[in-house]
Amino acid sequence: MDLQREGGKVLRSTYNYIRSRALKEFLEEAKRHSFQAPIGPDISGPHLVAAVVNAGALGFLKAPDSELPDCLRELIKTTRTLTDKPFGVGVVLAFPFQENLKVILNEKVAVLQVSWGNCTKELVNKTHSTGVKVVPRVGNIEGAKQEIEAGVDGIIVQGLEVGGHVIGQVSDQESVSTNGTISQREERCG
Repeated sequence: MDLQREGGKVLRSTYNYIRSRALKEFLEEAKRHSFQAPIGPDISGPHLVAAVVNAGALGFLKAPDSELPDCLRELIKTTRTLTDKPFGVGVVLAFPFQENLKVILNEKVAVLQVSWGNCTKELVNKTHSTGVKVVPRVGNIEGAKQEIEAGVDGIIVQGLEVGGHVIGQVSDQESVSTNGTISQREERCG
């Protein structure tokens, strides 16, 4: 699949702030700094994720929004039958996730992408202890600063332009627009 031609069919996250050398090296191995967002287990399932990673980008499965560890384990295993490339799993922290997290860590997927909640140092340390990278999705500068303090490996900066899929109510000045440059965000985040 040519991601340039298939641009509308493969969703990609924009503007990524890469904090750790390990994650940067991982992404360089992936050949592109493109992401396919975890947009629901029925949409970003094994076939889409495998197509994305086989094309050189980083794809994410979406963990179920309820505790369904057997289902998630099957999604991961099916993806691995379709590709030998690294991929990630996205988890919404606002929903029950502990049992699904156990599967992600036991299966040692490459990246845990978290959203709709703060990624604690405890979660980061637990995830890192299994060799899995942690990349939260944030929608404002304060959230980015908190995640950096927690020790995450990178940050996906997501503006309100993605249809409002950013947790909380923020003013225009507090929110992050992905129309700006990454250097402006780096300057504000530290």
